[in-house]
Amino acid sequence: MSKILSEKCLKTIITNPSFSVLLNRNTNIVQEKIMDKLYIGPSEKDGQGEVYGYQKQVNFNTNNYFIKIGMSVDAQKRVIKDWKGIPVFTMYTPYRKFTERLTHLLLDYCRYEILMSDNTKQIEWFYIRNFEEPVHIVNMVAHISKKYALKNKNNLKELNNIDYTDIIKYN
Repeated sequence: MSKILSEKCLKTIITNPSFSVLLNRNTNIVQEKIMDKLYIGPSEKDGQGEVYGYQKQVNFNTNNYFIKIGMSVDAQKRVIKDWKGIPVFTMYTPYRKFTERLTHLLLDYCRYEILMSDNTKQIEWFYIRNFEEPVHIVNMVAHISKKYALKNKNNLKELNNIDYTDIIKYN
């Protein structure tokens, strides 16, 4: 299991205005899950990769979107193969599963289930009005993920040269 962050570091994360606004948009049950995720941190099996956003515009006369937040070792290949499209953004992170899961929890207030043609449900979709919001959230969570990586020095093989402010956006 990964080393947990100090109480001071956790308090800094939780009291960050961007984080606390998202936390408070969710139900008490989801807020507890978010706090648990922060206290537990990433699992030992989690590893480096990308968290991506894939979008579908709902109404072309508005700025309302469905966006899928997913994770992969190679987001470009995953989205092209599974979704027959191109990701609208990707973010490299030391713990892709942790970053994806915490992002999902923070966006739970706008989660949307999509019923596919084969009657399966896709639950990693979110209904948003401002496309920049999930980009900002993934970036924020990737920075939190890096804090855990810094605690676990053995996971920092290639991470020192990565700029975590870099989100690749596709047009």
